[in-house]
Amino acid sequence: MELSNSLYVRRHNPFMFSTTVRNNITECEKIVNAAQLEIDLANKQLPQFSFYTPNNKNNAHDTDLNYAGNYLQNWLNIHLNNPAFMNGTLLIVTFDEDNNNADRTNHIPAFMWGTDYLHSGVNISGTFNHYSLPKLLEENWGLGSLGRNDVTAPSLMDIWRPTVNSNNASIDTTVTGKASRNAIIRKLPVVICYLLIVINSQFLHPLLEGFPLGSFSSHQSSKRWI
Repeated sequence: MELSNSLYVRRHNPFMFSTTVRNNITECEKIVNAAQLEIDLANKQLPQFSFYTPNNKNNAHDTDLNYAGNYLQNWLNIHLNNPAFMNGTLLIVTFDEDNNNADRTNHIPAFMWGTDYLHSGVNISGTFNHYSLPKLLEENWGLGSLGRNDVTAPSLMDIWRPTVNSNNASIDTTVTGKASRNAIIRKLPVVICYLLIVINSQFLHPLLEGFPLGSFSSHQSSKRWI
């Protein structure tokens, strides 16, 4: 997250709402200034998962979409052209809410960048919401659910192209149930933020080995997805 005096507020850091993080010094030490991302990249130590949160100027809260758009464009130009960042990484850029308070459907965009395993130019039917994102992480790493709306959230696993398995004998096209931990063979650093998200990849599920640009529209009546 970016720290700049009053431009940071607690809701920008959803992890501190969890007692398992808030009451654990080791976990708290993993919550760092956004500048740490560039240090990790330089040292080739991008975490498996990163949640990157712009401050209130760069997320358009205290400015406007032109200001935030320029910030995002510059950020993307730097990182999408950095092989150390994009190699085996899924980057997701999404937002927490739309601009229509009267319309409770809260339609927002979400964009994904990666290499060549994401279906490109293919429409996938269904309505996805913010809970589909933690579900993607749960399915990738073979984790349990939060026991909340992620349980019934539509899965995003269908966005991946079929892939040839390790012995080149067959094509894997689906993931059913919880992913096997034995299948988690690569590191998937993920950077997520409610303006920006990244997934980095060496503990990456085989179906998540690469991704060109894709997008989906998300809606949910509530603003929070964690």
